[in-house]
Amino acid sequence: MEVDAKVVAEPSDAPKEEDVEVIEEPNDEGEEPKERGDMCDDVEVVPEAEATPGIPTPDAECTASADCDEPEEEEDEGGMSPKEDEEDEDKEPLTSTEIFEAAESGDHARVRKLLNADKRHARISNDDGETALHVVVKDCYIICAQMLINEGADLDAQNKDGQTPLHLAIFHGSLDIIDLLLVSGASPMLCDHAGMNALHMSAQMGLFRVAEVLLMDMDFEQEEEEQEVCPKCWHAPTITNHEEGVENRPVCDLCAARDAQNTDQSKRLPVDKVGLLKKKDKDGNTPLHITASEPDYCSLALEFCGVLKDEVPDGAREIVSMLNNEKLTPLQCACYAGNAEVIGELLDMGCEPRDANEKDENCFHLVVQGGHFPAVWQILERRVPMGEDWVEFLNKTDGEGNNVMHIACKFGHERTVMELLRHRRVLDINALNKNEETPAVLAYKEGWDHIMKIMLANQADEGPVEAAKKDDEEKGIVREIKGDFSGTGSQQKVSYTPLIAFGVLMVFIGPYVLQFIDRFF
Repeated sequence: MEVDAKVVAEPSDAPKEEDVEVIEEPNDEGEEPKERGDMCDDVEVVPEAEATPGIPTPDAECTASADCDEPEEEEDEGGMSPKEDEEDEDKEPLTSTEIFEAAESGDHARVRKLLNADKRHARISNDDGETALHVVVKDCYIICAQMLINEGADLDAQNKDGQTPLHLAIFHGSLDIIDLLLVSGASPMLCDHAGMNALHMSAQMGLFRVAEVLLMDMDFEQEEEEQEVCPKCWHAPTITNHEEGVENRPVCDLCAARDAQNTDQSKRLPVDKVGLLKKKDKDGNTPLHITASEPDYCSLALEFCGVLKDEVPDGAREIVSMLNNEKLTPLQCACYAGNAEVIGELLDMGCEPRDANEKDENCFHLVVQGGHFPAVWQILERRVPMGEDWVEFLNKTDGEGNNVMHIACKFGHERTVMELLRHRRVLDINALNKNEETPAVLAYKEGWDHIMKIMLANQADEGPVEAAKKDDEEKGIVREIKGDFSGTGSQQKVSYTPLIAFGVLMVFIGPYVLQFIDRFF
């Protein structure tokens, strides 16, 4: 058998027969398969004409034919050898859709292969302006996100809506991804096209822990619930990786990804807490406006107030009194929602309860209109600090000339009416609005007869009510034609509803009841 090359190596390192593999590839002339050494680092393959038997050449380069052009190298982190790299170079260039398909499916092996082929995949964007990092954060593919970050993904890249990966992570509630992005250096100060930064998003989603992390310069705390937690970061995400030697406990995906990629955890950017809380979105709302408007986010609003008191004790009042595009302060937003605790906290911080909106309604008008009795109580408790202005504040009228008693009677808030009657010595319960109506007349016209009777029993003037009744009798036919049951007729109509329902029920079950009685009695 003819061979084109022979092996020349150190005498002590001569390859054994089992180290030689047969390459089952015939040459162009149909010759027998060739043999070559399996370890090119230790042996050298040279043409037969140039080889000198018995002379070791350990430092010479491998100059064999195409069967061994370069020494074989160990596989890289992505599991791709140089031979595979050469094969990829012969293929068509990778398209931008491949990395997004891999990102959407969470296939981190495919993501690694694409990144090894071309690291630019970490930064390219699709038609929506989203990078692969935007895609993986939506489904909390933590390992894929870590790979993309390590290969230079833009943490602050914005899609066509101006949203960064951090915005999307907060929107989808991916706490692990949020933590990863923050410690990797993502900026929480960037705003989307709606003017919302990371804290606005946290406030809108009611994510107390995320907002706390953003404002308190801390990592996510351990869950209070008893569940399996990571021994490194002490929080409990989806755990799929295991590390030996750490109390035989599983390691979360985030820590496993960091360990595998040697992530530097000191890249977190300093946060301007006051700047985050002062930032307005396109509607002029600060994070405090958003949380104060939602009764379920009361604890988050109180957290924001606490941060302001700690950071800017002298300037907190100015920040909590900022107006949005509707000329509303956080206090007025809290009054609309009936956030009693937030109202009390904002009043303690110096918010002005006499500030009015475009309809000339102050915070007291708003809480009475909404029927939020705990909030009404919070306002009434502030009568002592207001001193002599309390009487003027209590009798303040809105744009229609209604004071708080008018509003309570108009909307039928009986409990609020009873509480306001306790202050009738300073509150004018017979005041006239711009339509020359007293609170009792409004209660009558709106159909709240029980409230009208309560007002008359507590020294309300009965004359305007009687005049309104006579006028209503004259217009009764017109009211009937319009089908308007907003007055006393609505209560009479509702009173017959249980009787009608009982009669219909007896029509269906009456015969069966009679048969039962005849059979057993």
